[in-house]
This record gives sequence, C-alpha cells and structure tokens, in this order.
Amino acid sequence: MANCCEFYPCHSGFFQEFSCEFCYCPEYFNASCSGNPKWIYVNEKTQRKDCSECLEPHKTEYINKYYKEKRDAQVSNRTAVPECSTSKVQ
Repeated sequence: MANCCEFYPCHSGFFQEFSCEFCYCPEYFNASCSGNPKWIYVNEKTQRKDCSECLEPHKTEYINKYYKEKRDAQVSNRTAVPECSTSKVQ
C-alpha cells in the first residue's frame, strides 16, 4: 500500500489489501452504484452523493469485477465484421 499521495489516507477503515487504483470512484455519477453512499441535501431540490465511508472501489474484488464488466460490455457492443468475398471483381 503506497502512502505517497497527499490525500492518503482518504478513508477510515483501511484494510490490508487497500488499493488506490481508483482514486475517484468510477461509479460516482451512478445513483445505483454498488457501494453504500450517503445522500446529503444541499437544498430542497438537490442532493449530493457522499462516498467518504465507502471502501468498495478500493477492494481488489471490486476492481477486477469493474474491469471485467467493462471488457464484456465492449465485446458485446462490437459489430460483426462482414466476411470478405474471395471472388475478384471484374
């Protein structure tokens, strides 16, 4: 675990395999993320997501799952390449 970051430690509740792979959570803008955020009311109509107690993106299992899901999504979004015709155009 590296501690050369000026923000380290960024959370309480560190564990042995804490990873700083995601300094900022890749799911921050996802309202239904896999973590456990708190919602803070900024005013009557606006809420802000507080992830300061969430450790999910710092777990190796989360990181591996996140990258796997991204790879799988890229593969499923690829379009099939048309097969080339072997006959010559005359």
